[in-house]
Amino acid sequence: MKAIVCEKFGTADVLELKDIEKPIPKDNEVLIRNYASAMQALDITFRSGRKVLSGVFRIVATGIRKPRKKVVGLDFSGEVVAVGRKVTQFNEGDQVYGGTMNGGACAEYMRLPINNRIAIKPKNMSFQEAVAVVGGAIPALAALKDKAQIQGGQKVLINGASGGIGTFAVQIAKKVYDTEVTGVCGTSNIDMVKDLGSDYVIDYTKEDFTKNGQIYDVIFDAVGKNNFSNCKNSLSQKGIYVTVDFLIPDYIDYN
Repeated sequence: MKAIVCEKFGTADVLELKDIEKPIPKDNEVLIRNYASAMQALDITFRSGRKVLSGVFRIVATGIRKPRKKVVGLDFSGEVVAVGRKVTQFNEGDQVYGGTMNGGACAEYMRLPINNRIAIKPKNMSFQEAVAVVGGAIPALAALKDKAQIQGGQKVLINGASGGIGTFAVQIAKKVYDTEVTGVCGTSNIDMVKDLGSDYVIDYTKEDFTKNGQIYDVIFDAVGKNNFSNCKNSLSQKGIYVTVDFLIPDYIDYN
């Protein structure tokens, strides 16, 4: 089968399209035929072996001198073509989507244990639409709903509103929770962020939202480019700051 392989750390030039052996699922695994995969910031970090990753996390996630997982890609969408004898949750022919920290999504076939994040794909979504949800909508919803406990009528700022997570965050905050949304993005993406539903848009190349005197009930840093210290004066008395950073495996919230 064909796969995108990374055998050493570096820029995108180290990636190669190669023929490798088709995997065979073990008793508790499924074999998935990939129809769509999505690249995210974490894929770039794993490929580059960036020095900002350290300790146990670097060893487990990326490896030390070379990538731990040769086949790249974390987010996938496809069809189950074989199941291990102990698998009862899925059947051959199921259309699924999900994510894994073990790589393998940029290949024609991948095998995954059933304890990975795998779900049945909604019938009204294409494979391409479904795979975009994994690294974008799911983190955005988790940050706003679970961590920030967003409420209708609040003032919400999304830093990185034009990114993979931010674009979903704007729509969730505005269309699901009916909040007043301010999106922060670059000049070229202002119109797009407005079209997504932002009530106000700040061009970060021209204005620092942490210094303009505006106060928000929720600040969601969807790109991990800021920090609580910088943003605390922009929060209301009970305001919440939530950040997602691909160098840490969870969200941090402050209030």
